[in-house]
Amino acid sequence: MTRFLYRVARTCGDHAWWVIAAWVVTLLLLTAANNAIPPAGQQDFELEGTDSAAALTLMQRAFPGTSSGSNPLVIGGSEELDTGAGLQTIKKVEHDVKQITGVAKVQGPQDNPDQYSPDKQTAIIQVTVQDRYAGKPDMAQEILDTARQAAPSNLVALGGFLGQSISNPDTHLSEGLGLLAAVIVLILTFRRLWAAAIPLISAIITVGIGSAIVALLGRVVLIPPEAPVLGTMLGLGVGIDYALFLVMRQRMMLARGFEPSDAAGRTAGTSGAGIVFAGTTLILAVCGLALTGIDFLAWLGYSAAIMVLVAVVVSATLVPAILGLLGKRILRKEHRDLFHENDDHLDRGMWARIADSVTGKPWRYTIIAVVILLVLAAPMLTMSFGMTDNSDLPPTTTAYQANEMMVEGFGPGSTGPLLIVSQMNKPATAPKNADAPSGVDPRTLDPRLVDLQKDLEDTAGIKSVSDVFVDPSGGVAVMTATPTTGPADPATETLINDLRDNVLPEATAGKDMESHVGGSTALMMDLTTVIGQRLPYFIIGVATLAALLLMLAYRSIWIPVKAAAMNIVSICAAYGVVVAVFEWGWGASLIGLDELVPIQTFIPMFMFAILFGLSMDYEVFLLTGFREHWERTGNMVTAVRRGLTDTGQVVTSAATIMVVVFLSFILVPDATVKMFGVGLATAVFVDATIVRCMLVPALMVLAAKWTWWLPKWLDRALPHLNVEGDPTALGDIEKKPEPYKPHDVAEATRPIVPMFGVVIAVALAWFIGVRMVPDSPSAPYASLSIAVAALAGGIITWLPRGTPGAGSRPGVRILMLLIGVLSVSILFFLLKVLIPFTDQNQGQIAAWSLLIIALIVAITPLRKVSLPFLLGGILITLSLAVGSSGITTDYGDMLQNALVPTFLAGFLALLIGRLTGHADDARDSADGPGSAEPSPSGSTAADAAPVKDQVGSST
Repeated sequence: MTRFLYRVARTCGDHAWWVIAAWVVTLLLLTAANNAIPPAGQQDFELEGTDSAAALTLMQRAFPGTSSGSNPLVIGGSEELDTGAGLQTIKKVEHDVKQITGVAKVQGPQDNPDQYSPDKQTAIIQVTVQDRYAGKPDMAQEILDTARQAAPSNLVALGGFLGQSISNPDTHLSEGLGLLAAVIVLILTFRRLWAAAIPLISAIITVGIGSAIVALLGRVVLIPPEAPVLGTMLGLGVGIDYALFLVMRQRMMLARGFEPSDAAGRTAGTSGAGIVFAGTTLILAVCGLALTGIDFLAWLGYSAAIMVLVAVVVSATLVPAILGLLGKRILRKEHRDLFHENDDHLDRGMWARIADSVTGKPWRYTIIAVVILLVLAAPMLTMSFGMTDNSDLPPTTTAYQANEMMVEGFGPGSTGPLLIVSQMNKPATAPKNADAPSGVDPRTLDPRLVDLQKDLEDTAGIKSVSDVFVDPSGGVAVMTATPTTGPADPATETLINDLRDNVLPEATAGKDMESHVGGSTALMMDLTTVIGQRLPYFIIGVATLAALLLMLAYRSIWIPVKAAAMNIVSICAAYGVVVAVFEWGWGASLIGLDELVPIQTFIPMFMFAILFGLSMDYEVFLLTGFREHWERTGNMVTAVRRGLTDTGQVVTSAATIMVVVFLSFILVPDATVKMFGVGLATAVFVDATIVRCMLVPALMVLAAKWTWWLPKWLDRALPHLNVEGDPTALGDIEKKPEPYKPHDVAEATRPIVPMFGVVIAVALAWFIGVRMVPDSPSAPYASLSIAVAALAGGIITWLPRGTPGAGSRPGVRILMLLIGVLSVSILFFLLKVLIPFTDQNQGQIAAWSLLIIALIVAITPLRKVSLPFLLGGILITLSLAVGSSGITTDYGDMLQNALVPTFLAGFLALLIGRLTGHADDARDSADGPGSAEPSPSGSTAADAAPVKDQVGSST
């Protein structure tokens, strides 16, 4: 890793203008593509395996083309709207809105009298648009403006999906203030404008490109509406922080006398490797949301992971290019020739005094820190979950206004009606001698439906029940039940449970029908239940993975256990503050809240993923400093004192930037965004001050040398992972490594991982992958896709190093396999835009995508790793081809089912191989594959050149 990052950074530094131009062009192209490709329509979010999902599936099958749904255009006034001038106003609004291109259907209160409020002073016009226009804010704004022009004397507001699309919070002010605050912190830290500019450029490029990629993905998969805002928060934070760490190391390298390009390479090979480790940990943490098996949360995590990945790549390429270009201008003039021969300077200054105090009285600081953390976390014990609705939006938004008008005119339940969807195993039929009114489907008079409608009307908590709608086949019947309470009211949840557990089963027993409760309110209640069930798996999975990575990096049992505990403590403190502010109301008015706001269930889970990853960042940089000084001195107190002094300013500056960026989003009117801003800022502040500067150093001093204890057998089995690169590689780092050459035929033909390791890894990857797939009609096919992907990931690590086109490094093979999946997917989505797309030609477009990628591989250096690259392409092509048969068209699930099992199987197989001593990749280490290490026969790698011919002749 050290040599690779050095070569990349050195090349970027030597060709700085080309690298900068490439990033700018990439940003412009992605932005242009994002603006040119129309946004997706409304994408239905469903929780497969739940009652609400069953209702939605029946609705989609029975009434195709309803995915966009209707949007309430609410009109209010002081006069009655069903007669006279009021009625003429309603008719004019209906007429004018119908003329808008893209409007598919307009249903006014003349068509359905229930769309008049009891006092006739509020009316609802249901507007349905074509799917391709459903996601366009311009369409929503045109409908709203047209209606307001047609009814200038009335209050007009737009709800539904269209209303929400133009009611999203504007984050530009928060982004600007966050950047401004970051500028101030950076200037105070570096005292040099050039140095302060680099992290800002990194953050801007990261957010710009990351946001564009996420937006483009939103054309084909369901990206939650919270993802762009949260991605921006995270992108600004890590984009600045990662560049900050690199600039600090670059200044040190320049002070030691290295030339700018060489210094940039060495910076990337050391601190850059730490950033890759920290970024990878954060990516894995947020991707751990996929363990919930909920697409909504999985893609929320994937969106955040994309932003972090862009930040890591920017740090490895763009930042070194700028560092090489600026040279010594990032240093203050008085520091350009300053170099410390030893660590004595770390015993002076403010941080040295803080470190002396903490290490001198470890028990005192441990007790103080624990008490503070417990006090902050205490409110978490009363945390309760609820649902938010449009009433929690800013009052100036049209979605909020529509919600308030509907509540006032029709009651609180009108904003969250329940869909009662019945599957008629025996089709609905009209009774004999049925006398149906004119225009009424006589099948709705089926005694089973009439009885069900009456039972619902008699149920406590239901205000009214609509007429019944039956699909053409008579197999599905739908009616709407309006509760007496709003969507966020706990009484509504009680009503839904009563309907599912008692009312509907009793009403349908023995009648050849089955009824389900659907709609957005029921869906959010199901989401709460599912998250509660799967939260333990998520927490255990993320914490275990992070602990394993720390064990590999620091060769210790105590450190990963302590790190996991400290991270959880910081997160609990953040939860406590969120509860105190949003559920108790402490200081709520200070952040612009006039009333209490319920905490949605997905917020703590997503906060856990982000905060666990960010906490690991600071843990890594702090522990690296501790271990460096421990290896120099062998004294734990000295190591902790000097390590804290050495890294304290950097970690504190980075955390301060994170805090001000997160706090700037409190200015966003949306309550959910405020919740994330308060929670993330609190956690980072607590983690970087109380935990990292007090509790962690004190505990390490108390643990003394046991901090670095690891059983000898485990030390021998675990592979070595240098967080900040391999220090032994820095001596001859400019030497270009020789290509890998096997020592003998046996080495070239021996599998990297034993077959039993592959079998175990594939089985585990398949088991984990299947756990992420909810019950659905496509589940068997998804299980097969996961099995094939896991098998590919395991086999690619099993193939011998001498396999033509496979590459010699197993890690590179896994990476190429994943890139192959993504390459074919990206090309497939681009071709979808250029070629008229139908479900029937989906398989053909996928095949053409694979063929084009194969041709590109054949004429480029990628042919050296063509086997894993093309195998990944074949995996996703098969999934897309299966989707063309109508089994599934959820592209997000296809990507997840191809990527996750592949990575898990490859990673686990390689880990098992290392633990058993088979996957010895010493020649893949930072020392380079061409190091002249003696072989068992006594020859060196240079002497083994003729072996290539032996391998060729033997195969």
